Amino acid sequence: MSDQIQAVTVPKAMQWDVAFGAGMTQQDVKRLLSIPPFSAMDPESFPAKCPLENILLNETRILRYKRGGVVVRQGDYGSSAFLVLSGSVQPVYDIDETRLGRQKQQRKTFMQALKQLWESADIPEVRRVENYRNKQNVDFLDNGEGVGYLKNVDEILANSSGVKLKAGALFGEISALTRSQRSASIIATEKTTVLEIKWQGLRDLMQYNRDLRVHIEKLYRDRSLTNHMASMPLLKGLSAAQVQEIASKTVFESHGRFDWHIGFKSAKKKSQKALISTEPLIVREGEYADDLIIIRSGFARVSHQYNNGHRTITYLSQGDVFEMDTLIYNCSHEQPIPYQNSLRALGYADVLRIPAAVVKQFILPNQKKVKKIKKKASSQNLSEIDMSKIEEMDLMNFFVENRFINGTKTMLINLDRCVGCDDCVTACANAHNGNPRFIRHGERHGKFMIANACMHCSDPVCMIGCPTGAINRTVSGEVVINDVTCIGCSTCANSCPYGNIRMVNVRNEEGTLLLDEKFSPIVKATKCDLCVDQMVTPSCEYACPHNALKRLDIRDLHKLSDWLN
Repeated sequence: MSDQIQAVTVPKAMQWDVAFGAGMTQQDVKRLLSIPPFSAMDPESFPAKCPLENILLNETRILRYKRGGVVVRQGDYGSSAFLVLSGSVQPVYDIDETRLGRQKQQRKTFMQALKQLWESADIPEVRRVENYRNKQNVDFLDNGEGVGYLKNVDEILANSSGVKLKAGALFGEISALTRSQRSASIIATEKTTVLEIKWQGLRDLMQYNRDLRVHIEKLYRDRSLTNHMASMPLLKGLSAAQVQEIASKTVFESHGRFDWHIGFKSAKKKSQKALISTEPLIVREGEYADDLIIIRSGFARVSHQYNNGHRTITYLSQGDVFEMDTLIYNCSHEQPIPYQNSLRALGYADVLRIPAAVVKQFILPNQKKVKKIKKKASSQNLSEIDMSKIEEMDLMNFFVENRFINGTKTMLINLDRCVGCDDCVTACANAHNGNPRFIRHGERHGKFMIANACMHCSDPVCMIGCPTGAINRTVSGEVVINDVTCIGCSTCANSCPYGNIRMVNVRNEEGTLLLDEKFSPIVKATKCDLCVDQMVTPSCEYACPHNALKRLDIRDLHKLSDWLN
């Protein structure tokens, strides 16, 4: 008998192993190819590895709605565009939150907050049954897709000023491409069929069909880009006409994958060198600096080459500018210098590239003070760097590689100060009917730990795909879950790359498990809500007697540095 290890052959994972729409058929694809805009597309312009038919079969799905069906909710984060195939839809603005499956947030009064100290339930995850029997103002009818339908839709549509969109209309493409919040709710005004196009499919269609790319880029410039650029501090003081001229010459690029959270937990186990090599390169260190690069959405890593590797210098998020000083130097000197660092997408990053000529014509004259920089060495020996800076860089790497930079309210614990008193856990439990909404353990780096508590991310991937709108972001930025309209599908928990959402069985006030009509336990998603309804927020931070716990926006490096030091 041979001791040689036997190899086992298994199929290699492919891009389209799992289709976006499980019910899509070749007949559906044939029908789509017979209508605009697909009928105008030349299949020969698509490569063999990515044929048009396969994009439609694997990256789209057909959804059907009756009158009042909610296709898109205002405020949700989008990762799909939609094409009306038949019927019509209408944009509606400012529908009452409860109609969209959400919950109005109200702070507790002083007496209500005080009563929490002695009214906490001894039984875990207690719910009031009558809350589930009266589902506010939204009905959720099971049609296999978890689609919500509005009551009193006639009144809602009659009071809407939105223009009706009929067969052939495309909507939602801006949110899909920029991972931004939907600006309106889209409601079916009659029996309607729409084609949902996953962002990957939309990207591929735009890449291989020039007409569609030009059309969508024009929509983006007209509807979003100009307004976005007008709000930038960098362009403050410029006229509307100047901003419009800059926007017309700005190039929009998307790097990385929107679904970066899928497989993230296994990917982060790689070495830093291996991890950086998988991050899409936006700018390579040493390349000619000919564009002003602005992060439109997502995150990017700024790194510098040291010997045979790269060290993270910082990271950029929405609104940040990459190496503006380098471009300013080149615009005012005859001897240009290259980019001093590399820029890579972390997960995904959308960037705006403003050509140097446009910067020189419009932006530089608007700056009060032009900074000058010296040409840096292309490499630097680690022995020449201040060791305190090395420690800061290592902590920066820790934040970046674990994507904690995504958090706007990350729970950071200084283990040198923490005495394990659990006052933070007790305070959290008191604020949530005896059930703490975080776990006091997590990833560690030296004396610091990131606890398993919802970070209320700037890119809340947990919100994508919630069928009822139960998980949403409040006006003040907290990501919360409406317990009443949560159907326990686990979409949010499975999407959270940090494991900060838990699924729990719920009970009534007597401690009896709540069951559905099929006698299966009712499951709900729970997580930290940042004590959105409490007088003092967040309770965990407020209760810590040793200043060992802080809820921080990791992107705010100044506040982070102040607390760390």
